[in-house]
Amino acid sequence: MDIKKIADTYLRFLYLKSRQNIRKGYSTSAIASLSGLDKTEVFNVLKYLSDKNLIDTKSGYGDAVIITTLGIDYVNKIRESLQFKYLKFVSIRQLPLTRSAYDYIINYEISSEDGKINEYFIKVTISTVVLAIWRDSFPQFSSPVEQMKNLEMVLLQIAKEKIIEKVKEGTLSEEEELILLSENTPHTCPISANELVDVKHAEYEIELHDSKLSVEIYNDTMASKIIEKRDNVNALFHSKHKNRLLLLVEERNLLDFFKDAKSEEEFSHRIASLGQISRDINLEALRKCVVEYDKDDKSLQLLDKYLRQIGVDNLSIVNRIRNIGRLRQGYPIHTDITGTIKALAFFDISYPIEDYSKAWNILLNAYHESLTELLEAFKIEFLRKEGG
Repeated sequence: MDIKKIADTYLRFLYLKSRQNIRKGYSTSAIASLSGLDKTEVFNVLKYLSDKNLIDTKSGYGDAVIITTLGIDYVNKIRESLQFKYLKFVSIRQLPLTRSAYDYIINYEISSEDGKINEYFIKVTISTVVLAIWRDSFPQFSSPVEQMKNLEMVLLQIAKEKIIEKVKEGTLSEEEELILLSENTPHTCPISANELVDVKHAEYEIELHDSKLSVEIYNDTMASKIIEKRDNVNALFHSKHKNRLLLLVEERNLLDFFKDAKSEEEFSHRIASLGQISRDINLEALRKCVVEYDKDDKSLQLLDKYLRQIGVDNLSIVNRIRNIGRLRQGYPIHTDITGTIKALAFFDISYPIEDYSKAWNILLNAYHESLTELLEAFKIEFLRKEGG
């Protein structure tokens, strides 16, 4: 055990939670949970910090521990020249049970050192299968109410990791979503009992880094949403058919989602990437799923038949992707002017294009909309409430 390292972590959390009222201090047990420490580690850390006069364990009310002036100076030296944002959870609530999964809405705030606060939420879905797999690794409580409270704190920690990662990337959007299935989660609960924190105490500092993507970031949140939606669509499809639906031949094509399109040349390049990614669908997997199809059916035709087969009456999902593909065929050679004009008109974009940046943004949003609708359709189909 590196006592200095865990003591520094404890002290930084104490500073964070008590910085608004240093004299009052903060709950020892709450700081221990935020630091992920067990009882033995807490005892050793408190003794270590007390011996160095960095904390006061005697003057606080109840189990409150107070950071001393020397402790504040010590933390400020650690934090010197670093930049931070702050994550504070506000609430967590369970949505009505409508399928074989539990849905939670977690509200939180992200604040900067200048005091600016922005509000966000993340929807976390955990399937009943995952819950059953994890249950044995949960700390045992005496009542179902305590068990569900424990689940909320587990989901809070899982959401925290995702949120912090996105804040560091600069890709956090106001509405995030996380779907936990047996295909994309560990077979034991990844959160230990020591890490469980009640939402009223859950607050974290996020150390920012200077590193940036090696591309000009323009549509960072939209790109992040698209990638996230693709991952969730694939996770749900895989849970049913043991195959990915949305393929990706060229990873670098994803970088185009982060870039602007300021000219016809850039627009053509972006459309080529979007057209390839959006139509790169697992043909063989769909052939195994679709009951009736023609041997000459392409991927979008099979996807359309598959959606109809599972009761999805939404032509827009496929039509948006189909028209993106037509635009890809029209640029940059313009061999099919009529087809290009019709495809642009589908997205309410006039020809010739005057604002390539705006047009590109419209197409990204359209693809994201199809992914969103596809994801919702799969949720209904693959996470149906048992007996419903």
